[in-house]
Amino acid sequence: MNDNTFPLDDELNMEETKMINLTKNEVLFIDDACTMLIEPEINLPLPYKPLHKGGSIAVPVSFIEKIGMGVLVTETEANIDIEFDLGELLMIREACLTTSKYGKEEVGLSIKKKIYKALLGKEWEERLQFQKLMFNSNVDLSTIE
Repeated sequence: MNDNTFPLDDELNMEETKMINLTKNEVLFIDDACTMLIEPEINLPLPYKPLHKGGSIAVPVSFIEKIGMGVLVTETEANIDIEFDLGELLMIREACLTTSKYGKEEVGLSIKKKIYKALLGKEWEERLQFQKLMFNSNVDLSTIE
């Protein structure tokens, strides 16, 4: 990866999955942001209900089932690990405004951070390690030609 590209610039394997740990409020926020994607007779996918300005996403029934299980589990547990494919993570990202709150919890930014860590975690760790190495070395890079 050079300085002008990012991992997401390359072809994504949308089938690849990542596990994300979500709080009850994060799951409820995602559930509220979803509408079922339907395919009428003309085979053109359409949202079941109108999308709203706040960040609705039209999703397939399989996604609704996945989030629905999260809603049920978080009735008795504080968090749940849910496995999403990369396409689903990018869909969720579209629904999350960084200023979005659910109750008093700032869910928009927290969900985005979790998604970006899942998508870019390896590259982020490499960058941090490089910065740490550079900080701990006493090499003056301005003298290197």
